[in-house]
Amino acid sequence: TTIGDFRTADMAVNGNGAPFAPYLDYILFGETKKNIALLNIGGIGNVTILKKGCKKNEVTAFDTGAGNMMIDALMKKFYKLDYDKNGKIASQGKLNIGLFNKMKTRDKYYTAKPPKATGREYYGEDFINYILRNSKGIPKQDIISTVTEFTAFTICYNIMNFLPKGCSSIEELHISGGGAENKFLVQSISTYLPGTKILKLDSKGITAKNKEAVLFAILANETYNGMTSNLPSVTGAQREVIQGKICLA
Repeated sequence: TTIGDFRTADMAVNGNGAPFAPYLDYILFGETKKNIALLNIGGIGNVTILKKGCKKNEVTAFDTGAGNMMIDALMKKFYKLDYDKNGKIASQGKLNIGLFNKMKTRDKYYTAKPPKATGREYYGEDFINYILRNSKGIPKQDIISTVTEFTAFTICYNIMNFLPKGCSSIEELHISGGGAENKFLVQSISTYLPGTKILKLDSKGITAKNKEAVLFAILANETYNGMTSNLPSVTGAQREVIQGKICLA
């Protein structure tokens, strides 16, 4: 028995169909005693913000913009590597403010207000080609460093500018996904969020590495048992719905 296609039901009631992670984040940290955020850095960055005492209908979450996607694409092009392990290449380069500012001008998504979601259609080939056109003569390690810094900037811009009512700051940020292993990216995030405790996700057996797998197992379990699993406050849907399709073997 396989369960998948979780986006469709939420989109049918005018939701964005994503992100999914906030459902698990609320299960783990709902009604927290602190203002916390949970950041997943996969291809796309997405964040869940849970203010102190957060209820299910108060969960705030959205895609922040590019996560590892553009960094990985450029690592493949420049170094024939799948990703920048530990942020080593980024740490060897330096910020090119000209390229950084051009990326800010090109990227209209990160400043958009939630609810919102994005993907490869926005941060894929067209954006990469824009970076390449505007980085002629810049050392490749500097391009990687600048794009990594830009990723950290957009993540933190979203966290700081779209806090829910009653939440003036984030006390803890729990990071998961492949980006949690990029030391340069995590350090850049901490620089933009002074006063916030930065942690790699590790709660109740759920870690930075296994979170996504656990998430989809939970979503599948809810579908199988006829339980709703979308969060209208996050996706913009008109109501809660049962997500996913069950395919019997």
